[in-house]
Amino acid sequence: MGVRIRLVRMGLKRNPIYNITVSDNKRGLNKKPIEVIGTYDAHSKPLPGAPDMKLKEVHLDFARARYWLGVGAQPSDTVTSLFRKFGIMPTPSPPTPKK
Repeated sequence: MGVRIRLVRMGLKRNPIYNITVSDNKRGLNKKPIEVIGTYDAHSKPLPGAPDMKLKEVHLDFARARYWLGVGAQPSDTVTSLFRKFGIMPTPSPPTPKK
C-alpha cells in the first residue's frame, strides 16, 4: 500500500483552497482520504498594516505530518516544498563541485 500526502482542490471558481490529505496511492483523488492534516489557501491576501505584502494561509497539524512522513508516506512535489518552508523536511544540500 503506497500512501501519498497531496493537495486536493476544494473551494470556489477562481478561489481555490486545498486540503492537505493523506490517501492511498491506488485510490482516486475524489475518494475519501485516510486523513486531512491541513489546509492551504493559495489566494494571496494583503497583510494587515502592510498592504504591499501578501500572505498565503496554511493550517497544518505538524505532529500528524511528521508521523505520516515517519511511517513512509511520500509527499507530492508541492507538499514537499511546503514542508521544507515549515522545517518539517530538511532542505537538500547543494551538490559539491567536482575537481
